Amino acid sequence: MAGNRNSGRKKKPKVVALRDNIKKKDYHFDGNPEFANDKLLPPEGLSTKARNEWNRMVTLMDEADLLSNADVDALAMYCELSVTYWENMAQLRKEGYIRINTSGNPSANPREAMANRAMAAMRSIQSEFGLTPSSRTKIMQSGGGKKKGNKFDNLEDD
Repeated sequence: MAGNRNSGRKKKPKVVALRDNIKKKDYHFDGNPEFANDKLLPPEGLSTKARNEWNRMVTLMDEADLLSNADVDALAMYCELSVTYWENMAQLRKEGYIRINTSGNPSANPREAMANRAMAAMRSIQSEFGLTPSSRTKIMQSGGGKKKGNKFDNLEDD
């Protein structure tokens, strides 16, 4: 057997599949679930810096109507990852990308790998929330999200 269950083209999100009228057994559902967004409070365990990022992100995402109560944990993870990334990058700039190990040989600073892992996880969450240009495009193409009005929409032909 060639490949495994992760081989091949990634499945389209259900919203896109419905838009494109793709009829597959995996896409039978009655629409997107609706969740309230009245409890967008940061979880107890967030660090101070992560709480600041939480407030920044909630402000941005709430304006675009992208958040619900179901997103609290994912957003908290994103905020902690953001703090991890930026703290490791700051230390990396101070310490440098190359270190001399105990045997006197140069080696990569482990903070670089930590920052890269945090960045990769952040990108994944950003994509889920529609916080990258390509993910926003997919949301708008699928009919989700708020579309900005055009100043010429109200003009009539004579």
